[in-house]
Amino acid sequence: MRSGESDFLDGLEGTEIVTPAQPDFELPERTWVITTKLEEVSLSMHQEDLEDSIGPGFTATTSLCHLKSDDHQPPAFLRLYCQTPVIGTEWSLPQQRANQAAAFFEPAELSAFKTFMKHSCPVVPQLLGYDHTLQADTGIIPRGYKKASIL
Repeated sequence: MRSGESDFLDGLEGTEIVTPAQPDFELPERTWVITTKLEEVSLSMHQEDLEDSIGPGFTATTSLCHLKSDDHQPPAFLRLYCQTPVIGTEWSLPQQRANQAAAFFEPAELSAFKTFMKHSCPVVPQLLGYDHTLQADTGIIPRGYKKASIL
């Protein structure tokens, strides 16, 4: 396992993220626009880490974003997680990296924010939306997970 700063997800400014309606939390569908990337960190895994059930590696960015429909509102924080390759396979063919794809992953912080929201906890940032999609065939891990949450 190896962690550090990374630049897997550069150039996202202006990208639109759609968070679908989440009836359980009374969240409407919204479109967000990424304005500024604040940081990116990654956690890379060796094959042995995966065999020990630690889970797939990822890169995570924290960015500022705003509602597409109202850019005069205060900015929100976007946390975006994308699965990354096993150490040593970064330059493998996309078809080989696609074999590493994990279709689902929920960051612990998103699980926590869902729990806080379910129990109406007033002392943490409000969860404004979240989405789970798969990376495109041209992604770091073709069809690997991509998770977005907006606070």
